[in-house]
Amino acid sequence: MSPVIIMIILACVGGIALLSSDFLTNKDQRKRHLEALVKLLDAKISQIESRPNCFRLEFEYRHQQFVYEDIEDKVMDKAQYRGYLKLPTPLDLTLSFTERLRTQIRSSSPAFGDLSQQDASWKPSEVMLPASLREFSAFSNVPELATQLFSDEAVPRIFAKYKNRDTRGKPSLSMEVVDGIIMLRFYPPGELNPTILDLRNNTPLIENYLEDMLIISACMTRLKEDQK
Repeated sequence: MSPVIIMIILACVGGIALLSSDFLTNKDQRKRHLEALVKLLDAKISQIESRPNCFRLEFEYRHQQFVYEDIEDKVMDKAQYRGYLKLPTPLDLTLSFTERLRTQIRSSSPAFGDLSQQDASWKPSEVMLPASLREFSAFSNVPELATQLFSDEAVPRIFAKYKNRDTRGKPSLSMEVVDGIIMLRFYPPGELNPTILDLRNNTPLIENYLEDMLIISACMTRLKEDQK
């Protein structure tokens, strides 16, 4: 057998071995990504209890304590990954969003300017949303505070950055507030954004998300101080 043929065979075998190793797998990419996040954010990493192969990063950014969770799910024996970026605030507020009913009325509230449309079933005790989020209905444990939060023009602008529509055109938001914790979801690769691959492919991008959450946190902190 000629040396050239032997070299070709060895190259093929080596390529197969490389492809079957962790070098090009999601597992290896995930490991490198988490290591990069730990280094960038000077984070403390730990495994989430009772969640195999799921990790929590705790870190301080601009004097605020953040948590990032990297979650592995098994879907039909295939690993699927998602992430959650969380920032606790002092305000006991929960704020979630669903698709708004199609029946609409116009709002003349001067505080919201061009908030042109609201549900026909809207009541003063419910959360009033600006025009940039008019495709949603918002639910809160303290609707009055949530409405005040959206009166700050920075807040709806940031939430609007995280709007999604699925293949059926149904809207959703990647960001919400749960028990005073601002939470941003990173989805598996697919139709919704942001995806966890956005971070894996560009680790420093996380700072953009951190800055957005800090702005909302500052607004929530001011509301908390106004309660005193």
